[in-house]
Amino acid sequence: MSRHSHKGREREKSLRTRSRRWILLAVLVFVAAVATVVWGFTQADVRSKSVFPPDTGEPRAAIVDSLSIMVPNTDFIANTSRSLETGGFKVDVFQGEQITVNFYRQLTGAGYDFIVLRVHSGLLVKRESEGDKTIWLFTNEPYRRMGHYFDQLRGRITSAKTHDDSAPVFAISANFIRDCTEGKFHNAAIVSLGCASFYSDEMALAFINIGASVYLGWDASVGVKYVDEAAMMLVDKLSSQNMSVAAAVKDTMAVKGPEPNTRALLKFYPPSSAALTVKELLK
Repeated sequence: MSRHSHKGREREKSLRTRSRRWILLAVLVFVAAVATVVWGFTQADVRSKSVFPPDTGEPRAAIVDSLSIMVPNTDFIANTSRSLETGGFKVDVFQGEQITVNFYRQLTGAGYDFIVLRVHSGLLVKRESEGDKTIWLFTNEPYRRMGHYFDQLRGRITSAKTHDDSAPVFAISANFIRDCTEGKFHNAAIVSLGCASFYSDEMALAFINIGASVYLGWDASVGVKYVDEAAMMLVDKLSSQNMSVAAAVKDTMAVKGPEPNTRALLKFYPPSSAALTVKELLK
């Protein structure tokens, strides 16, 4: 073998090695660039401005009405606000496009003591093989593939539709409530009016885990007219009439009965809240 051919092969090997190094470097630069872009999108999502007024320390209630876009109900807002005000709460109403992922993220730290969620919720299958279903609360924030990217990867946020022909929006899971919210509630009462908002206790546990004292919701789908009427009655009993949780639920169901089509029932958690009023729970 000639010295010339040996050197030629060594030169070719060296060129191939350098070429692989440059390709690897290019791939690493590309990955870093993509990661930077994704991180930028995520940080922009997280840094959005809060819509909540400053916490003054007085008893406060929030009515979260994402259904105002599709099914507005001014009587519900007026009557529920009146009941809460009679119970001593200053009431803030949030509607429409205000209800975003970051609205839920920041709600825990806003200082509310009583929160009424007039929002759409639904069930998604968690594991096809077992048929497990998880509860998701819908926002009014249009879905974007790169929006809230890392939370999507972790299964905390997903795309959802209220109807087959509606535009997709972001929906949040119990894991998002438990892991991604800022701050904690201080014994707040949560009334969740969405479909199957108490299908299982997972959403209730998530809210209790971040400082809520009681969570109330329905165990199957509910019609808007029925649930609005039942919720107005429930909030009045809990707030202005200062009834215990169990008594308010019992009286509401005695008058309204189960949801006419699905037979959905109103439930609450934890059981230890049964004999207490909201005012006692807040203490």
